[in-house]
Amino acid sequence: MTHDICVIISCYNEEHTILQVIDEVSAVLPQAHIAVFDNNSTDSSKSLVLGRIQMLANSANIDGGGGTYQSFIESSAPESKNKVPKTQDFAAKINVESKRAESKRLDSASLDSPANDTTLFNATSITPTSINPASIIPTSINSVSTIMPNGGRLSLFSTTTQGKGAVIADAFALLDADIYVMIDGDTQYDTAFLPQALAHFCQNQLDMLNIARATINDSVHRKGHSFGNKLLSTAAAIFFGKNFGDMLSGYRIFSRAFVKSFPAQSKGFEIETELSVFALQQNLRVDEIEAPYKSRPEGSFSKLHTFRDGFRILFMIFQLLFTERPLLVFGFLSVLSFAVSLIIGVDIFMEFLETSRVARFPTLFVCVGLGVIGVVLGVAGMLAHLVVKGSKEARRMAYLNHKKIL
Repeated sequence: MTHDICVIISCYNEEHTILQVIDEVSAVLPQAHIAVFDNNSTDSSKSLVLGRIQMLANSANIDGGGGTYQSFIESSAPESKNKVPKTQDFAAKINVESKRAESKRLDSASLDSPANDTTLFNATSITPTSINPASIIPTSINSVSTIMPNGGRLSLFSTTTQGKGAVIADAFALLDADIYVMIDGDTQYDTAFLPQALAHFCQNQLDMLNIARATINDSVHRKGHSFGNKLLSTAAAIFFGKNFGDMLSGYRIFSRAFVKSFPAQSKGFEIETELSVFALQQNLRVDEIEAPYKSRPEGSFSKLHTFRDGFRILFMIFQLLFTERPLLVFGFLSVLSFAVSLIIGVDIFMEFLETSRVARFPTLFVCVGLGVIGVVLGVAGMLAHLVVKGSKEARRMAYLNHKKIL
């Protein structure tokens, strides 16, 4: 059975690594659709990818495969709601810029392209299925695309809303495939592991495979990042039931059913937490394996802020706790209110039995108020639970509409 595979590469200021990641993915998955989502890069990342697409298109035209370079731009005019293929005029406009960026990269980069490494090609021998490039749905976001010589497709999208979560939301909505691979454009994830991971994914009929980061040396992770990852993974395990060894990994594989039923809400690095919690709450088939995690090359830097993004992820966990398990949250608050009310009210009740009088009315009012609040919280929790149950059933139906055997 053949599967359409789409590899989603999020890119923000990755001029030193983005082309290497494209080459690595193309080497191990030669017929996959590689979709690069540029997220307002201020360096030459976008120009480099455009240059690569232009180069592949020109090569295809020379070989007699004209018409492979396409630019799809949806206009705001009512009559332009479908994909409108632009002519080579658009290519000419970016040709100078893209060639300049490509020349700059070749002059300054010292990294060897893995496309010439035959060991990466050997990894395809364990791929469980033959792979066809995924198709693109007409979108309102500018996209440039070309067919690669090995039969795959390389596309460039632009996501204007800043944040990795916004990129993944766009990718899930716009791309159409059987299997989706999520990876960053920084060369830290081992792409040679992809065929083995895909084999595991298909053989076990998974909906999400989390590829945890196995560090090669201690210098790869900052101490704050490692501690925060363990803390947040433990918190998610306590509240949602499964302990991922690396809940914040950006290297994952998804089924079509997962992608098309996932209601993306977060905008930043909280997206990994949201993906994990969604899979657990929907009782989907998930698993976790480890792959080597490499250090960044010189000139590349992490976009993750330890404290700012850490607090955002922690806030996302508590937000998901309210939206996904409201009965637990409101039930706990209700019991807490009743407990405090009971502790305060015992003395007043015993005093009333002895004297038939209530001497501390303010304390009595607090006691009764807490009791009423406890009742309200309990009722609110049950109503919210029914709403969430209906929402989960709707998500399940969306999941079943796209589910198929891999």
